Amino acid sequence: MKIKKLLMNVKPIKFYVKGKKFLNDTHYLDVQRKNQEEISKGPSRTEIINFLLSLKKEDTNYLEIGVRNPEDNYNHIKADTKYSVDPGFEFKENPVDFQMTSDEFFQRLSANEIYCLYGISK
Repeated sequence: MKIKKLLMNVKPIKFYVKGKKFLNDTHYLDVQRKNQEEISKGPSRTEIINFLLSLKKEDTNYLEIGVRNPEDNYNHIKADTKYSVDPGFEFKENPVDFQMTSDEFFQRLSANEIYCLYGISK
């Protein structure tokens, strides 16, 4: 019993035991299962957006708030004009149009500091 207690004070072993316990937790496993079910549902957000945009006869505009990884959704949207807002915490290179939080974006938009959404350049 002393050896077990001694080994449990070794950080890598302690973290391994705690991690193993967490990964086998029934609540954690249930959440993981539900998450996978949700991900596998269709149609996807991208498919829905593209469908709605395809219904328009005139040129389409699209604004994505909170892009994170553009490959997840933004790059697959089929719109004539697209804008993106994201502070860029996830990636060093942030390819978005407005590198700021959504709160700052809407504040600046309300103050007429952002004009390109109306077809007028900055």
